[in-house]
Amino acid sequence: MNDSICDLGSFLAKHVRPYDPATDEYERPPFTADIREGKNDPIYNAHSYHTKVPPRSIIPYILHYTQPGDLVLDLFCGSGMTGVAAQMCAQPPADILDLSPELKDRVGPRACILNDLSPAACHIAYNYNTPVDVEALKREFERIKAAVKDEFDWLYGTEHYEPAVGLYDPADFEVASRLKNPPNRKSKHNLLEEEERTWELFTKAEIETRLGYPVTELPRDDNWGNLDVANVKNWVCVPATIQYTIWSDVYRCEGFVNLENPTGKVSTRGKNAGKPIIQVTRVSRGCGREFALYDVAMDKDSTKVSDEFKCPSCPQKWTSDTATLLRSEPCDVVFQFVGVGRKQNGERATERVRRRLTANESKRIDELNKVSLNYWVPVTPIVDGEEGSRLLNRGIKTVDQLYTRRNLLAQAKLWHEIGLVSDYRTRVALQFLFTSVSARNLTRMTRYRKRGNEAMAMRLFLPHFQAEINPLKVLAGKFDDIANYFSASSFLSNRVQVITGPAQEIGWLPDSSVDFIFADPPFGRNIAYSELNVLWESWLGRMTDVPKEAITSNGRNWGVESYVEKMRAAFREAFRVLKPGRYALIEFNNGDPELGLFEHIKRAALAAGFQITNMMILDKEHKSFNQVVGVMRGEDTVDKDVIFNLHKPAVVRAEIRAETHDLEQQLSEVVRQHLQSLPERIKAEPAKYNDEHRTTATINSMLMNALIPRGVSVERLTLPFIERVCARYFRKIGQRWYLRGEAIGSAGWLGEDVQVTDELTAIAWLRQQIKGGPKMLGELKPLWMRATGMLGASISTNLSLERLLVENFWRENTTNRWREPTAEEREKMNDDQSLRVFHDADRLVTGTLDRAVGNAEVCEWIKVLFGACKELEEGGEGAAAAHLGFDKMDGFRLIVRLSQRLTPDGLEPKTLSDAKKQAAVAGRRLAESAESASGPAAKVARARRDEGPTLFDLVN
Repeated sequence: MNDSICDLGSFLAKHVRPYDPATDEYERPPFTADIREGKNDPIYNAHSYHTKVPPRSIIPYILHYTQPGDLVLDLFCGSGMTGVAAQMCAQPPADILDLSPELKDRVGPRACILNDLSPAACHIAYNYNTPVDVEALKREFERIKAAVKDEFDWLYGTEHYEPAVGLYDPADFEVASRLKNPPNRKSKHNLLEEEERTWELFTKAEIETRLGYPVTELPRDDNWGNLDVANVKNWVCVPATIQYTIWSDVYRCEGFVNLENPTGKVSTRGKNAGKPIIQVTRVSRGCGREFALYDVAMDKDSTKVSDEFKCPSCPQKWTSDTATLLRSEPCDVVFQFVGVGRKQNGERATERVRRRLTANESKRIDELNKVSLNYWVPVTPIVDGEEGSRLLNRGIKTVDQLYTRRNLLAQAKLWHEIGLVSDYRTRVALQFLFTSVSARNLTRMTRYRKRGNEAMAMRLFLPHFQAEINPLKVLAGKFDDIANYFSASSFLSNRVQVITGPAQEIGWLPDSSVDFIFADPPFGRNIAYSELNVLWESWLGRMTDVPKEAITSNGRNWGVESYVEKMRAAFREAFRVLKPGRYALIEFNNGDPELGLFEHIKRAALAAGFQITNMMILDKEHKSFNQVVGVMRGEDTVDKDVIFNLHKPAVVRAEIRAETHDLEQQLSEVVRQHLQSLPERIKAEPAKYNDEHRTTATINSMLMNALIPRGVSVERLTLPFIERVCARYFRKIGQRWYLRGEAIGSAGWLGEDVQVTDELTAIAWLRQQIKGGPKMLGELKPLWMRATGMLGASISTNLSLERLLVENFWRENTTNRWREPTAEEREKMNDDQSLRVFHDADRLVTGTLDRAVGNAEVCEWIKVLFGACKELEEGGEGAAAAHLGFDKMDGFRLIVRLSQRLTPDGLEPKTLSDAKKQAAVAGRRLAESAESASGPAAKVARARRDEGPTLFDLVN
């Protein structure tokens, strides 16, 4: 990759237009429209990446904020779509210009710098943004296919067997002409005589030796009709090519199962009220025999897998989590062969068959495991983290173990041949082709599916059924995608520079050198980039500098603090390199309220010096794996991104003379009051007030009228002085001044503009969103982030979307969607008995309750508190809404402390016994909570719970 400092210096000298405040006339209003863009095109097909922003969606931003020849920066470039968009500005799609005609005057090429910490991302970005000679690429690909043919024929060659009757009767001239050993060594001369004789005639016994099972177990062809193949003496052996081999997990009938035994008791509370209490015990079971999951759990027609399956050797039933997993082994093969007959276009018919693995194929796999590697392969260690732990738990320690031996040998040969290409650009483009399939389609992580084999996106995971795919088949298809992309991308030039490094360390870029920034940074813990990129990077021989990665990770014990610190540094660098008066658009998507990353990102931008002009929504339509699966499961997945529209204000003098300080403070206060009240005055008296009252000249007149009556000297109150002071406290759009937190423009394409300013308006905003129908939390989050993104920290930190929903709306358990509560549900939400008891009990144990409380009342309190804790733990419908402000763990603590005050005086024995049992459960829950915080002890606590009935049921 061409990212040396020398080349960078030349690039910067060519494309950086020095900033001169004396001559700079840049002025743009903020972009305000939301964008929905999901058109599929060759860009998406060429090479995968964890996330992609459609370049079409970035083009309007670049055209709006820049001029031809300007320099664009993406600090977290990923697959490089910002660079593609910058180059497409030379020839923008017509429909984009039709939608925004004012952008037509700004059509022209832009330069772009793409930066990313990941070498894999930079490899993909470089190839997406650098032109290549497509004809040279085709020639080299054909050379490579020829160079690997013999080895691949041996690796993926197999045989197809047809009964030597009917279509494959050796007496037929076409069949006889292809046989190496025709009957009686006779063959009639025909037009096919020049073809190579590759077919052979074998006896049934010879065929069954090759199969390892009777011919009657072969899949029947429609051409066989009612033929009894068991009576066919001779068979035709036809060469075939394996397309993919299906591997299955193999289990041992051995493990622990849960046995449910009735206790004779009936539950009286919660969602289990009226149901018998069951005692659950774990016992060892199994006959010890091995079986393939493919044989006992998969429907071969639909490829659906049963949640529960039976051992074929005994009556014991298992799940994949309870039986003992041993290994994976091949079971079925899908292959192609050229049979008799011709297609209409003159080409021979290619047929596809799936059948059980044969003895010959199994023998070949055993042979491959003993073959030495003649070429280099990566042996990079798998790191224990968010994703790597899954592989380590399956015994996968290094990258090479993620491939079957056959596919590893094949890819080693392909990578070697690619390395022999002399032309640098062609060689790197072929590496781009290789990585486009190697990490996703050719590993053991590729899942067998009837409708199409696929790798798990954004997961390091071995599926139960794996597809070992012939690399040439996949490469040929992907080559067409890549060739089509480069052929269709006439806009590609040499205006993009790709740099590998952390976003927080871009000191190589001068101050005030960039005209526009678009960035899609990591969203905290959404994606474990370095772990997922290890396959690409291990082949490329360049690895991510992991300690500088800006993510959170439970697996690596990276908390929010590390992520926030790196993002703050990145924002400071972005602010430094951006020219004054210009804009930076930051895309973001993370709805995890516990992490609070949205607020951290907002604060980082403001701390760097940016002003948030407005928030927008970007709906990419092409959802990530997490988004697709989350929506399907009814999870609270944020399926749209928000855009921070950040503005770097014009440079002002940092120093303030002491004698002007008082005037500045008074001036800023008066202007702030003026701007705060102006929208209402414009609305009330449009004939008298308008946006001209935001100009410096009008503000100067207003200041004179306000300050002179106060006795303030206005000798220094000049227009330049007002400009300098206002630039410190407000933001200037065009020739008008606005409050920094004031929304400008409308939401645009996705919905009506709304304004959240406090808790009351936030509730009204939610009610408006839900009015059209119940909404999932994930649907509301991106809209909420846009609506609250410009609020000051003192307001936004006190507005919790989750809290507002719980306090004001009702969640349907069946759909996980929020809606307006019914009258009955509203009554439940207003029932605060548990909270009243909680407060009274808390004052009692702390000695601040101003009345005496007897043992009977204490027992009643324990009962109420325990019931509330139980409902919250069991998660019954409306439990959270019915116990607003009640904390479950605090409730358990109060129960324990109340029980310590109890004496038998004046109590029925059963009442005292129930209270003591409930206190024992509360103590147990507190102990388990403490254990879970320490890690491994949580497993012990869960194991104890699995051994018997629930603690709540035992006290009923």
